[in-house]
Amino acid sequence: MGGDGKGFTIVGFDSASAGLEKAAVYIGGSNSGSTIEGNRITAAGEAGLLTDYAGTLSNLIITGNIFDGVTFVQPTAGNGEQFTAANVPRSLLYIGGANKTNIEFSHNEVVGTAGGFDVGGAESGNTLVTIDAAGATITDNNFAGTTTKWADALRVRGSNTTISGNSFDGSNMTASTYLLEAKAGSLSSTF
Repeated sequence: MGGDGKGFTIVGFDSASAGLEKAAVYIGGSNSGSTIEGNRITAAGEAGLLTDYAGTLSNLIITGNIFDGVTFVQPTAGNGEQFTAANVPRSLLYIGGANKTNIEFSHNEVVGTAGGFDVGGAESGNTLVTIDAAGATITDNNFAGTTTKWADALRVRGSNTTISGNSFDGSNMTASTYLLEAKAGSLSSTF
């Protein structure tokens, strides 16, 4: 989808049901060898990019994209369990579940919002980018998005993940957040 200098602007939408996850770009079922390049992927109440949790996914390249927008309907976020409570922030990009291998995430700008405050002023947030894949390579990205409440700019939980050359800007994240969360044993090198 897209290409160097040939990308699309894709704007998501807000689902009426908290129990159904939607995204501006949704990779359903199983997929191998796809490329998502040079696009602006804008969240608008749901995720920017989401893969099928149960699907087998391999050799996916996500490069040169801008991930922006907001994963909940502003001005205030919902709070609680994201599959039952309304308007709880989603991840900006989520690749998770079993059977995910060899994902390349490179040269992307992650500048969207996956966290805010509820009507009572309490933090409500989700991780900006989750990539749970064996053999993932995450290089030369700029993580400068906004989130709150124990969420991360980047979360990885697959084995043999390589993270290098990335820039992390936490100035739009609250004190309760983390720039990187890596499951024990997931990294094959350092960032």
